[in-house]
Amino acid sequence: MSRRTTKNAQKEFTRRVGADLIISAPVDLTADGSVTTGNDRLTFDGYSLVWHGASPKTFTAFSGLADESAKESAPDEGPVPQGKYAIEPSRIERSPEPETAWGKKRVALEPYRATVDRMTDCFGAVRTNMYIHGGTDVGTIGCVEIKDDAEEKAFFEKEYQQNRGLDVNGGGTVTKAEAPAKVADYLVKGMEASNLG
Repeated sequence: MSRRTTKNAQKEFTRRVGADLIISAPVDLTADGSVTTGNDRLTFDGYSLVWHGASPKTFTAFSGLADESAKESAPDEGPVPQGKYAIEPSRIERSPEPETAWGKKRVALEPYRATVDRMTDCFGAVRTNMYIHGGTDVGTIGCVEIKDDAEEKAFFEKEYQQNRGLDVNGGGTVTKAEAPAKVADYLVKGMEASNLG
């Protein structure tokens, strides 16, 4: 697929879904233009972070400078660029910055290849170090900020509940070591003679 085709597909996807930011996968358009998903996903339209799936929830959120003056191409000022991103539950971490700016927890936004290509084509650079986090300060430096402490807590609890099966020690957090260990355990069990056809 050419970059021009990719750009057109992204514009059409955004027009049909009504959001600037799609987080998680797989998300795709069917021939009739409807959205299909294999897992829960998030969308962000600049003011609402919406969790779609079996238990949908909307969180009040914002991205970029408080006065909305910066373009998405502006590093450390503009809102998170339009596109498709993934979040990895094992990368949820305590925020190292002041809670007023970052809240208690954060999770990195990992751009998909098409999003990286779009940033390169449109901005001549790739924006990095963007997160979903909480905080009470008005505006962000390009992250998606959930604007209420209770909503921040609910978001990260929901994220944990979606992935609690990977929490090997039951400690309430999926660590970087636990996720692959649990997947490897499932593989070993799946390869047992009684499970092979």
